[in-house]
Amino acid sequence: MPPEDCGGTPGYQELIDSLADPDHPEHDDMLRWLDLANGSDFDPEHFDPHDANRRIAAAVRAFRTA
Repeated sequence: MPPEDCGGTPGYQELIDSLADPDHPEHDDMLRWLDLANGSDFDPEHFDPHDANRRIAAAVRAFRTA
C-alpha cells in the first residue's frame, strides 16, 4: 500500500525506484521518511486488508464528526 502523501502515482513510482537503488539521490531520504533500515524492507506488493479497512473506518469516522 502506498504511504500517505507520497505524491500520487508518479510519486509512488519515484519512491519505489529510489528505494530499489542505493545510489539514487533520494534513497536515504526515503528510508528516513519511511523509517526503514534498507530499501528491501519496503514491499510494494504487500497489501494488508485489515489495515486498509482500519484506515477506511478511521477516515469515515473523521468525516462524520467533521
